[in-house]
Amino acid sequence: PIHRRQPTPRMPFDEDDFYDFDVIHKWVDGHGDVIRRAEAGELVVVDDFLPSDAARHLRQLVRDESDWSRDRIDEDIDNDDVAHEFEASTGPATSLFTRVAMALASRYGSSDGCDALYPSFTASRYSRAPGADTVGDRIDIHDDFALSPVELANGECEWNARRFAGVLYLTDDVWTEADGGCFVDHNASRDDANDTGTDNAPMRRIVPAFNRFVAFAVPRRHAVEPVRTTSKKRHAIFGWWYAAATDEEINAHVVDDDMKVYYSDDDDDDD
Repeated sequence: PIHRRQPTPRMPFDEDDFYDFDVIHKWVDGHGDVIRRAEAGELVVVDDFLPSDAARHLRQLVRDESDWSRDRIDEDIDNDDVAHEFEASTGPATSLFTRVAMALASRYGSSDGCDALYPSFTASRYSRAPGADTVGDRIDIHDDFALSPVELANGECEWNARRFAGVLYLTDDVWTEADGGCFVDHNASRDDANDTGTDNAPMRRIVPAFNRFVAFAVPRRHAVEPVRTTSKKRHAIFGWWYAAATDEEINAHVVDDDMKVYYSDDDDDDD
């Protein structure tokens, strides 16, 4: 099911609202504990995630961003790289949304015994060049799992793992399945406990509608379909909440005692 924001009186919006956690909690608390729902295995989909003026402000900031870098990788099985292509940026919109991600993490971590979560988010731009033979930006099937080394204040490093993923779509007001760029959930087509099923089995497809938020626990198999439209760009802010990696995860994925090399599905994959 898709959760939708309950009607509330429209409040004046100012960018400073993003710096007031009391305001942010008023924005998102009505959706429930999104991260805990994801932890329970739900693919969380929330429409009208932010107040419309706040979401439009983020969208305009992303549209105005000039410092984009194109990220393209062809499949590299040896290095566990999944094929993908899109543009990424870390500008003002990313900084503002990270505060929303912090508010979501604080609600999840308010119960005793919960690991601290650290958000890391990036803006993305998917497009398709004109021409009958062009292929739009996309990401092949992956599960988002990755480890990242974090330098501590004492100079030592520790491994953090992606625990949860989230993406806020900042597309045009009208974006349909025909425009492409849909989030495709492959988890529903597999028996994960036995690793059975096929990637061609029935799956859930989510249109990246404006101000729609998607969250899920990592790992979860999914993909982003190629963008089909040449007249619009698929903007979003995506990222992960990290927490300290377990010994089992470190032993299974870290291959260098100097913490310089690690395996992952794809360090730069996006939703």
